Amino acid sequence: MDQNRVVTVKNGLDCFINGLEGALTTLSDHSDFILNRHLSFLYRKELNDSVNSMVVSPFFPEEMFESIHRLDGIKFTIESVNSIEEAEKLLLSQVSKGIPTVVCVDTFFLEFFPKKNGHTIHTVVVSDVDLKQEMAYVSCSLPFQGTISLNKLRIARNVRSPSLNIQNKWVKCEIPFKKAISLSKEYVIAAFNENIVEMSKSNSPNSKVFYGIEGMVHFKDDFAYWLKNIQLQDTKTFLQNKYLELGFLVEQRKRYALFVNAAAEYLEFDIAELVVLSQRMAHKWDVFRNLCYKISLAVSNDLDKLVNYFHSIIQLERESLTLLTYYQKRFAEMNSGDKNA
Repeated sequence: MDQNRVVTVKNGLDCFINGLEGALTTLSDHSDFILNRHLSFLYRKELNDSVNSMVVSPFFPEEMFESIHRLDGIKFTIESVNSIEEAEKLLLSQVSKGIPTVVCVDTFFLEFFPKKNGHTIHTVVVSDVDLKQEMAYVSCSLPFQGTISLNKLRIARNVRSPSLNIQNKWVKCEIPFKKAISLSKEYVIAAFNENIVEMSKSNSPNSKVFYGIEGMVHFKDDFAYWLKNIQLQDTKTFLQNKYLELGFLVEQRKRYALFVNAAAEYLEFDIAELVVLSQRMAHKWDVFRNLCYKISLAVSNDLDKLVNYFHSIIQLERESLTLLTYYQKRFAEMNSGDKNA
């Protein structure tokens, strides 16, 4: 194994984003900017009559990939093939170019995974493969970093279960050249512009997928409705499911706060207010998530408190959107002044 290809993946709840960041560190000096800059919200309602159909997350991966391609010049696509042989061929084509590859696996077949009581989706980064030794070098957010049997990896990738939907699924990366992006005030403002678009999206009332601030309002209304209309035991399950789902969103809001803090030095005007606001947003999402779990343990009259607290998050997110729009206009005015000087 080539030790120069070793990828370190951060420990954390979101194995997909952490794995992607680990892979990106070998392709760009600014992997943190690329993945931290996204501010979005997604609420998916798959079945109108099921409490378990309310799913919240930061974004669809495909939409995040489109943004990365636009701003960073790196093209990611989620690919899947039916054949183990074809999957391995494609994996080797990536790692042979020095591109670590994020692949989906079933944890049941991975010896290093601590829990063996079921089949769970996980993502790992494959940075090198030794065909002679039949070994693969793998990193993931457990954390784990080391070699595993190539055959075990083949089996873990080739799961045909409809409930997991991961058969030989992997993230293909195409990058025009190493260190693709250059940080600048233009890059920061372009990122802010994308955040404005994401958080300002309009949603159809009949849609089952809701975005941005409007998506939060839809979620709040449905959240309040279910809390009032489901049975006690269902309320516990419902809140604990929200606790699990919100972990990914909390992590992304924390990442975004880091991005805003780092972005401040590239701008010619003060964004201290946004730095503080983004930190408060991350904190409030974290508190709301933990409240869901705490109240699920002893469901009481605190349910209204949850809804009211979420309303305060929406207000904070609106403030953030207003500030981003203000900075966008200020940057445009400064640019216009520079051109007329």
